Amino acid sequence: MKSTIYQSRIVVFIFAIFSSLLSAQYTGGISDGNSAQQVTNLSCGLAPGQFAYTGGVGDGNSANTKIYTTCGYAPGQYAYMGGINDGAAVDTKMYSVCPYPPGYYAYFGGSGDGSSMNKLQNCAIVLPVADFTATPTEICLNQNVQFTDASTNALSWEWTVTGGTFVSPSTKYSQNPVVKYGTAGTYAVTLKVRNIDGDNVITKTAYIKVNATATISSTTPGSRCGSGSVTIAATPNSGTIKWYSAATGGTLLFTGNSFTTPSISTTTTYYAEAFNGCTASTRTAVTATVNPVPTISGSDVARCGTGTVTLTANPSAGTVKWYDAAIGGTELSTGTAYTTPNLTTTTSYYAETTSTAGCVSNRIEIKAVINEIPTITSTTPATRCGAGTATISAVASSGTINWYDSLTGGTWLAAGSSYSPSVSSTTTFYVGTTTAAGCSSTRTAVTITVNTIPTITSTTPASRCGTGTVTLGATASAGTISWFANATGGISLATGTSFTTPTISSSTTYYVETDNGICNSGRTAVTATVNNTSAPTGNTTQNLCGNKTLADLVVSGSNIIWYDAATNGNVLPSTTTVVYGTTYYASQTVNGCESTDRLAVTVINSGCLSTNENITFRVNLYPNPVSEILNIKYDNPISQIEIYSMNGQKVSTIVQKSNHYKVDFSKYPSAAYLVKVFADGKEVRTYKVIRK
Repeated sequence: MKSTIYQSRIVVFIFAIFSSLLSAQYTGGISDGNSAQQVTNLSCGLAPGQFAYTGGVGDGNSANTKIYTTCGYAPGQYAYMGGINDGAAVDTKMYSVCPYPPGYYAYFGGSGDGSSMNKLQNCAIVLPVADFTATPTEICLNQNVQFTDASTNALSWEWTVTGGTFVSPSTKYSQNPVVKYGTAGTYAVTLKVRNIDGDNVITKTAYIKVNATATISSTTPGSRCGSGSVTIAATPNSGTIKWYSAATGGTLLFTGNSFTTPSISTTTTYYAEAFNGCTASTRTAVTATVNPVPTISGSDVARCGTGTVTLTANPSAGTVKWYDAAIGGTELSTGTAYTTPNLTTTTSYYAETTSTAGCVSNRIEIKAVINEIPTITSTTPATRCGAGTATISAVASSGTINWYDSLTGGTWLAAGSSYSPSVSSTTTFYVGTTTAAGCSSTRTAVTITVNTIPTITSTTPASRCGTGTVTLGATASAGTISWFANATGGISLATGTSFTTPTISSSTTYYVETDNGICNSGRTAVTATVNNTSAPTGNTTQNLCGNKTLADLVVSGSNIIWYDAATNGNVLPSTTTVVYGTTYYASQTVNGCESTDRLAVTVINSGCLSTNENITFRVNLYPNPVSEILNIKYDNPISQIEIYSMNGQKVSTIVQKSNHYKVDFSKYPSAAYLVKVFADGKEVRTYKVIRK
């Protein structure tokens, strides 16, 4: 708005000079139908022109001659002036600029008509605003994207499409071009629009995604022993995996990188195909192997009295292993035959066979039978946490098992293979067996161990601002501290006195327990609190005029912070001078937490003009963008130039009294800057300058 007023005032200034020089009044001609004080309205639109009445004694033109001057898209108009003794030739041209869309008012008249020659002309500046859309924004190789211009006030277009080529007849200067992409990747698109008043650029980063042809990068076959399901897997370079039962055609069985087969009894081949929305890969075979489970058989072997016994097992395949328990236990030997150590009682041993594929048979029991004196062959002690009942047990070679309170003599407590007394501390009991013939074994000690229950002695909850992780703490009387998401059940999330949660967006309760390897404390709740702060409120478009700062914008909230971007970006001081047409972003901080969302406020120049600004002169600043020398011209001497970064930091001050400054911008980094121009100690105008 202001640049237009400066231009019009230059024209008025020139007219005023000529008004003082002319000795003849240019008002019309004899019998032209216009009075001497006629006001002529000349408009310069998209295609018009204007007529100026010229004349004067001896200038060669009749008094009512009309001179037609064209004021087109960008140039201006010419008026022919002349008269007796005015010092100017009759063909002198006065040039006045009239941009789009203009209006031009000139007062023509004579002495005493009450009109002055310095009437303003009004030529408004309308800058373009770049914007566009694209369809589609995610494609496969060598597909086309249709870009559609959504700009306003634009007269020309220039596209930059990284990774793409324009499809004829489209060019980089088309308004709505078609672009083909032949290389996989994610690409930015830039549109620069122009009109006679300036240009505007918009870049949309990571806007177009081009997917490559999918391939299988690796496969993971699977195997199992006997009938059942097998899990196999494949890894694509992009997209996902589709599973089939045939190399071509066939029925889709499952979609996903990992596939669990239905129950199968024989080795089966499946086929994996990678697909990312574009061309699918050829299928790759992945085998689910079913290995047979071997079998084993054998018979008990007996002897009398103390001694060794050789036991034999017969496998269908594989290697035989001998154990002292039906499940788990200790491996004693390998081979089809096993010779026991010296035995005094009948003892059970267990044999299994393992095939070369790693498949294991069921274990079978084979006894080494010792006939004569009975013995206690095994005992099972017990442990518990704190006072209470515990069950201990014993196995005898034969006879009836009895429980006692001492190794010899003492009190008989109970009969049977197991015994469940109530104890408050660690206690040892004794077990023996007696046959029907009255043969008794020696007694064997069996202990019930009572362990102390550990406790969580303290917890440390914690809080944070917004989404993220929180570190909680706990201490225990003993044992290993474990953290859970549930009050009961679930899997351990972490161990240790401190626990850093995963990223959470709301307050979450976790549970902590300690375990000393025997006893567990039970779980205690510990809360991770998330404090979320909303963005401040205010009008998203605010009108200002003149040299204003961010402090002049009206935003409701606490501890407002201004940024130059919706996320991340730079913090701008509240004293930063606003650039009209620019969007700024405000956050607020409540209880020490800054809002993650920001209020976007676009500043619009409302075009206000004070009554004492009737005559101002134009500042001519070029080129912009600039790479080396920035020229700044002004009708009056410029007293000072100040250069600021976009965050309000002063970069340089240049003081010299001149109508023409030449500022070396080559020493500044590529960025946007604010250039303030001062005349007579007062700021004339602030410009946004781009250093290329």
